[in-house]
Amino acid sequence: MDHHRMDIHGVEAPLCLEGGMIPQSNYRWLSTIETVTLRNWRELMRRIIIATLLGGLIVFVWSAISHMMLPLGSMGMNMEKLPGEAAFLTDMKDTIPESGMYFLPGMDTSITDVQAQWDDAAKRMEAGPVAFLVVQRDGAPAMDPMQLLYEFITNVIAALIAAVLIANVAGSYFKRILLITSLGLFAWMTVETSQLIWYGFPPEYMLAQGIDHLVGWFLAGILIAGIVKSRTTPAPQAVAVSADHA
Repeated sequence: MDHHRMDIHGVEAPLCLEGGMIPQSNYRWLSTIETVTLRNWRELMRRIIIATLLGGLIVFVWSAISHMMLPLGSMGMNMEKLPGEAAFLTDMKDTIPESGMYFLPGMDTSITDVQAQWDDAAKRMEAGPVAFLVVQRDGAPAMDPMQLLYEFITNVIAALIAAVLIANVAGSYFKRILLITSLGLFAWMTVETSQLIWYGFPPEYMLAQGIDHLVGWFLAGILIAGIVKSRTTPAPQAVAVSADHA
């Protein structure tokens, strides 16, 4: 008896394993799985791409709404002009050597002993005020189109991570939505809350950021979990191999 199988191109090929031939009745599922797996993979990639683009767009649009149309964008942040602001900005430009991130009061490098540097800075911090500055000495556009583009690109990349993750998870639609929403919670807990702990960011600001992350990724999760279906694992029959087939 000849033992062959059809490969995914429809060409017969013998199928042998050490110790004997695989019976025709037991190895037919192999070619079926190969064909189905290739078809499923292409469909999965298509769904991931669609979910990535649309999910990133949803997060981008929600972020624009939350920052420009809702009070979330200004919670914990004083946007009013300060008394003497012009002179203050002039002094900053004359004092700060280059654009960058600064923490005030800074370390006095004229003090050679490291412990003495820390003690001096600690005293000045306790006396106040304390400031965390991100300075652009040469100014910046109020709304640069490239900033919007970069924001959209980062949202799409984040949506791609969510789509790939959800493609490898089996579970109900609601559970997969919760999983994607938890990515927003994870980002908030690992990044935003540290700014509150170490740099004194206002609690209102942190609350607004948490709402922004959770709502944005909940909305994206509704779409991504609906497009990228739950993972399923085929369960083929066991292959019996015998050395005594004629």
